[in-house]
Amino acid sequence: AQSPAAASDSTAAAAAAAANQPIAISTATPMLAPSTRGMIAASYTNNKCSPVPSDGGSGEDIGSIIVAEKAVLSSPSRSLLDKTFVSSDESSQGDEEAGGVVGPLNVNNECRRRMMMIAKGCTIAVLIVLIPIIVVVGKPMNQGFLEIPVTIEPSSSPSIRPSISPTTTNFPTLQPTSSPSAFPSAAPFVLFTYGESLYTDSDLGIQISVGLTARQIAQSGSRVRYANDERSSRRYHGMMDGAGIAQLPDGGYAYLSNAEQPDGDGGVFGLYFNKDGKIIDYKALLTGTSRNCGGGMSPWNTWISCEEVGGGQCWQVEPNPDSPNHNSPKATLLGGRNGGEYETVAVDNTNESKPVFFVTEDLSDGELRRFEADGNGWDALHVGGRTTYLEFLD
Repeated sequence: AQSPAAASDSTAAAAAAAANQPIAISTATPMLAPSTRGMIAASYTNNKCSPVPSDGGSGEDIGSIIVAEKAVLSSPSRSLLDKTFVSSDESSQGDEEAGGVVGPLNVNNECRRRMMMIAKGCTIAVLIVLIPIIVVVGKPMNQGFLEIPVTIEPSSSPSIRPSISPTTTNFPTLQPTSSPSAFPSAAPFVLFTYGESLYTDSDLGIQISVGLTARQIAQSGSRVRYANDERSSRRYHGMMDGAGIAQLPDGGYAYLSNAEQPDGDGGVFGLYFNKDGKIIDYKALLTGTSRNCGGGMSPWNTWISCEEVGGGQCWQVEPNPDSPNHNSPKATLLGGRNGGEYETVAVDNTNESKPVFFVTEDLSDGELRRFEADGNGWDALHVGGRTTYLEFLD
């Protein structure tokens, strides 16, 4: 393998051979001390190259031989070839006869030039790859590569209506769960309007809307049958009126029903279902009140029961057995200090920090109250708040 210096000498020798001129080639051993210089002279004449000792003992005319001297550096961090001088044996002739001084040879510049060439090559290669990608990404989805978009003329006939046949896939759907979901039921969904179309349930002797099914779960004056075939200790209440459904943390729910019985025999009662829709309990949630007519659910899942009697109140009932307020029904601020013959409650919870409750009275000159609560939760109906009324102006 040739060193950079040897390759340079080979080039010079080839040029001299073409002109049939003598040429001197020197070699140097890398990493030698500056004082150590190896020199070999060679004479190239008539297509023949012969070595010439440094003392000229070969008999050749040393004056016709061009000698190239290379100084070798000892530092590994510098180029091995620092300077190259070309001269004849007559130092006085110097540059005129020998062709001048050649060098210095700067290896750093050569490396920099090669690195720039490599960088240019890489840049061109990157552009060659990116330009097609940019063109493909930037074109419309329905347009071919470098294709000029054209406007499609409308057809003279309407498009074909899509089929209603189901589509098929080559892979299975997700596996069903091991336990049934609590809500909604497995019955197929049928869109209907209550009372629009009725049918008679012969088993119950009642008419119900098409799309609904019914079953009897309790009867006034009778004990409630549970899913385990046991019976409730309390008989089911009479004069059932307003009702609501409260979801429970365990996945079950409670059916909350008012009893519109007078003389302190009214109240609220709960029929409890587990997550499978089976009856597991029946109990009183509010007693000692009268003519509990309507009411409504609160945003925090409690039931508000309204007494439709002179001086009546609106009571908050907690159906969740795990709540500390479960056995502590309490009159709210909705009914005011003097009470009234209240019918029902609706709530606007758009602003959760200040829910607004509307309360009606079942009375010809009854009031429509608006109560703006301070906060959200059980205490919001018992502390603070502001009551205003709907007023008709003449």
